[in-house]
Amino acid sequence: MKRTLILFGILSAFVIAAEAQNKNLPKEKVTIENLSLSVSVNSVEDLNTLDIESLEDIFEMVGSNTPISIALKCTGKPMANGELSSFSMKVSGNSDEKEDFDKWLKKLKRTALVFYKIQ
Repeated sequence: MKRTLILFGILSAFVIAAEAQNKNLPKEKVTIENLSLSVSVNSVEDLNTLDIESLEDIFEMVGSNTPISIALKCTGKPMANGELSSFSMKVSGNSDEKEDFDKWLKKLKRTALVFYKIQ
């Protein structure tokens, strides 16, 4: 029991010392230099829960002239060979091209809906 208390005391001292060192670290500004996002869906229901407007909020998080890419991967029904059908598409651009990017994101979602309709 005595060894357990001593071990606990030493461990506590290390944790307290580590916390004290973390408080002394300088605070630096975090910047995003490149953003890549991949979304996977397995059904139309999953796709309908994808809110394009929430993806548009990404532009507020990144600075100007930041490369952004968003990929959508859809998995469908099994094909004749037993493998699942799939569809993927990627939109790449720049944070300064917000209007064009928004338009392509909406087209991306509509194209994925067509994929699920032809299944």
